[in-house]
Amino acid sequence: MIRFFYRILLTLGSTLLMIVVYVVNRDEQTVLCIPKWEFALGILVLTVLLTYFGIHLCKYLSKDSIEGEIREIEPANSTFLPVYLGYFFVALSVSSWGAMGFIYGIVFLFTYLSQAIYYNPILLVFGYRFYYVTSADGIRCFIITKRWIRSRESLGFQKLRRINIMTYIDMEDNR
Repeated sequence: MIRFFYRILLTLGSTLLMIVVYVVNRDEQTVLCIPKWEFALGILVLTVLLTYFGIHLCKYLSKDSIEGEIREIEPANSTFLPVYLGYFFVALSVSSWGAMGFIYGIVFLFTYLSQAIYYNPILLVFGYRFYYVTSADGIRCFIITKRWIRSRESLGFQKLRRINIMTYIDMEDNR
């Protein structure tokens, strides 16, 4: 149950900024009788709070580790930007609230169901980095961590929490 709730939080954090971009791009000055800039700021603050809550909730996820030889480590930030910009371009091109709701629902559902990678730019604000790690047996995982990883020499992840089958958040805080 906690993994389900955590994945919902990660999906919201990954997709809610689409709404901010959509609202800011609209010609109307109000959204639900709220000035559009206040509404956009409210969604942004909600995204930050959900991410913050999610960071603290991850301690309840199942423990895991990656030990032994690590074949390859690769920063994932370069793949993060095109995916996230895609969300923004979609939000900029939508013309109505109905269409935005429908598209947001589809993006949310696909992000949730894909169980692949949860790109959340707010995690960058909290000091997290994204890496692809390939183990000695060729399994490639996505790691969210606060550590700066510059070398795979003597690298190990003993304090991981499993988000899904291939995505982990690292609880170590060695900067």
